Amino acid sequence: MKRVGFDRLCVRDASQPGAGIRHAATELFEACTLHGSAFDLACVTEPPFDAFFAATGTVPWSMRVPTFPWVHDLSIFSHPEWFPQSWVHRQYTTRKFLYGLTRAQHIFCVSEDTRRILKTHLPSLQKVTVTHEGVQRPKTIALWDEREDQVLMLGTVEPRKNIPFILDIWPAVCRILGRPVRLVVAGKDGWGNVAVTSSETIERRVSISDQERDALLKTSRLILVPSLHEGFGRVVLEAMAFGTPVIASAVGAHSEVVGQRGMLLDPQDRTAWINTIASLFTDRGTWQAQQDRGRDQAALFSWDDVAKQILAVIRDG
Repeated sequence: MKRVGFDRLCVRDASQPGAGIRHAATELFEACTLHGSAFDLACVTEPPFDAFFAATGTVPWSMRVPTFPWVHDLSIFSHPEWFPQSWVHRQYTTRKFLYGLTRAQHIFCVSEDTRRILKTHLPSLQKVTVTHEGVQRPKTIALWDEREDQVLMLGTVEPRKNIPFILDIWPAVCRILGRPVRLVVAGKDGWGNVAVTSSETIERRVSISDQERDALLKTSRLILVPSLHEGFGRVVLEAMAFGTPVIASAVGAHSEVVGQRGMLLDPQDRTAWINTIASLFTDRGTWQAQQDRGRDQAALFSWDDVAKQILAVIRDG
């Protein structure tokens, strides 16, 4: 049986908090472990390896077995200003990353958006497959009357998340609603010194456990993802899985995640965001319809399907 290596630094154990790529890599690893034997593959985190699945997309230069990187986000190429590196360091890391991809046996991308950007930088690449991501759907969800009177923004606080845009329009949202509604900004501080000051209507949570994160996803009445770009949009998918209506920016891979069942807006259109937030927060019928549509959309994203797709390529590669 062929041993497929996963980077143990990307696969967390149950006692560790998870977010972003690390969270996705862990759930994928669990699915690949479950289905590996059907493809005559064993998914492991300790060498020796017969093949290596690079969950971060970065192929180690020391790897001497066939490699299969999983590429998530290439914003560093299109928006280098979002990443706090010197020009020299950026040139080194991006060239090293691209060189690793040219050595790969096969490349997986989490979205068509990421694949498109990749092809602009490495147009000669042939073996590229889009997998998307999966999501673990809770068995039960909270209905309208079980929700807190709050809106959630979840993720690392950094410039490309476009958080100041929402902070700036929040007083106008509260005026339309006729009451102070709490906006929870949850996630660790990233680079860029994006200031989020707690107030009567703004609550900043920096360190949250997985349990607290899930509770926020489950009990918030609405989730906002106004990012200037996302290579996939995991928060959007998780929100829909938890039955929480989401408003996201109409950029990057968000359209692939929400399909025709979500609300996508220009990330700079103040009027559209203010009115849409207020409408969803007050119209129970529209809110319920969005909850149902989101759950149906999330059901299309299965870790079992992603794992089988990846395992089949590695087996045949």
